[in-house]
Amino acid sequence: MLHIAPEVVDMNKAVDDGAEGEGKLSRVRGEGIWSESGVYGQATLANASKGKLVANAMVESAVRGILAM
Repeated sequence: MLHIAPEVVDMNKAVDDGAEGEGKLSRVRGEGIWSESGVYGQATLANASKGKLVANAMVESAVRGILAM
């Protein structure tokens, strides 16, 4: 979001979370990796340039998948 719509992001609310549990990410407490905040990772380290890298990689991956059809 910092890359796509930075005006809607409040980095003062960013938290690092999602370390509780083992296995797959889960929305259900006790099943896999649980995050009370909904954040999985270190959101406090986020910035627009990192977001741009992720967004570009996702688009490139989608294009490769479409072209492979």
